[in-house]
Amino acid sequence: MVVNPTAAEAMPVATVLIAEETISSAQAEVVFDDIEDDVPDDARHLILEISAAAVGGGNEPVQVEAVFNSDEDANYLERELFGIGETLDTEVRFDQNSAGLMPVPAAGGDRFGGGRSTIPWAFVTDQSKHVLSQGAANEDHISATMAHWEPHEAINSITLRLDAEGSAFAPGSRLQLFAVDESYAVAEDALEEDAPSLEFPDLPQDLHDLVVIGQTRSSEHNVNRRGDRVWSAINSDSEGSNYRVQRITGEALTYRPDREHEEDRLVFDQLGEPRVGWNTAAAAPEGIFGPWMVHYADYTNTSVWNTYRSQHGTRDEHFNPVGQEVGRWTQLSSLQDIEYFPQRGSNFVAGSRAVIYGAADPISRHEIPAGGANAVHLQIPSGAESLQVHISARSENEDENDDRLIIEANGDDNPWNYRRQRMSAYDGAGEAARGADNQVGILPAASMPTELVSATELRLDGLDSGRELAVVSYGGIPGDGRVALYGGRWLASEEVRWLTLRTESGADLAEGGVVTVSAGYLDQGAASLGIPVVELSIVLAVIVVGVLVLKRFAGRAKWKSPLPRRSHPRHRAP
Repeated sequence: MVVNPTAAEAMPVATVLIAEETISSAQAEVVFDDIEDDVPDDARHLILEISAAAVGGGNEPVQVEAVFNSDEDANYLERELFGIGETLDTEVRFDQNSAGLMPVPAAGGDRFGGGRSTIPWAFVTDQSKHVLSQGAANEDHISATMAHWEPHEAINSITLRLDAEGSAFAPGSRLQLFAVDESYAVAEDALEEDAPSLEFPDLPQDLHDLVVIGQTRSSEHNVNRRGDRVWSAINSDSEGSNYRVQRITGEALTYRPDREHEEDRLVFDQLGEPRVGWNTAAAAPEGIFGPWMVHYADYTNTSVWNTYRSQHGTRDEHFNPVGQEVGRWTQLSSLQDIEYFPQRGSNFVAGSRAVIYGAADPISRHEIPAGGANAVHLQIPSGAESLQVHISARSENEDENDDRLIIEANGDDNPWNYRRQRMSAYDGAGEAARGADNQVGILPAASMPTELVSATELRLDGLDSGRELAVVSYGGIPGDGRVALYGGRWLASEEVRWLTLRTESGADLAEGGVVTVSAGYLDQGAASLGIPVVELSIVLAVIVVGVLVLKRFAGRAKWKSPLPRRSHPRHRAP
């Protein structure tokens, strides 16, 4: 157990920009190479941020795919959970020659799409690698994807390309590679031998959010069940009835001794258990550890229930799942310690590990008076390209169990000027829907417990002029309501100077929270740019991270001739 006492004074969880490429003319691929030479010595995780469009591949969305260390052999597997129009589905793809990441739209006007991919423990040499991605081709195709790369090698190069024959990245596409800044780690636990759990006692209480990146393997041995659920105990509370989780998952039973493959399936369970994800177990192939990420927002707030949002996915040769979940701990208490353990297995095996990253005091935190508010308005700093907004809120809508969160750019309140695609799940049922409106999230309404708030993250790209504002959001109502992923855009390419968040029903946002604004960061957090917020009479907990992207190490991104196409075609929109 290692604790970093200095990170408590750090800015929000940060990344270090390693390389980027902004496409000036149609380009078939981008290569980020010599990665280990450019990342900090203590780097563990890599993140890809993609805002792109495709030319030459027709009028349908195209998948971005990655090749690691120039390996074009059939060493990749991927599982995609996707929404297209009213179709919600999942597919697993074996023996691929690249890792599928996310869809981007066909080029048109100033339209770009994409999202984020995380590669946990990208540089270890005793385990295979996974990639967890979320992204959208705006309103045309939204997805959550798990990809697996078999070799036990440190990743030193990443080739990004598009999966349609003849397609290329359109001019204006931005592809960026980051490393997680390890100076923001507040605690870690790595097992050198089998142990019942990963333990994190005495967590700092002067932060606002915690983000956990874990990679584990259970000791449970069952050839017909090659994975295991990852459970948690907050403040030593292992009582399952004190936790609730809503999940949306794509999986299958892909191997048993008497059969090779069953149909892919969608799972929309609402569970009364302390689940945060899934990992491999002892019968899975050697060297595969299941990755999972958990975000605890405003975890010291004792006026609402502690909420969390998680992503997971792993190759286990049985389910091969990818899942997104929102959950809660039904207690009014600060999160002071946390323990992660397998549901069925007696131990996590040696090599299992997790790191917790935190944030210190933001530049502004606003306690909200009684009475509620109709909207929140966020002013955007000049020069910012993207924002990340975390929302913990309630609606005072008395007519429904939930409400929709909507966004307005530069005061444009006409829903017909926006487009979006949603996929969601609630209590055993799932759906997908495309709309001409500005929905970006789900809020609990007045009929739900007053201690329950949403757990939603918005990622907004294209704030600068010359490109449409693109939105990818993920979250929902933890445990008792809907979990949803959205992709969308604003049909204008002007610079976004301010954003408004409000309920779709017109009801006020309910009292009981705070607004917290964090600075953007430059060059590993060495400098900051404040984000002023106006009309802050809102009962809302919001973490805003403004990312002002610098063109650093751009020379590391190189053009090369096209690589061979993938061995099996991906899903195409109907």
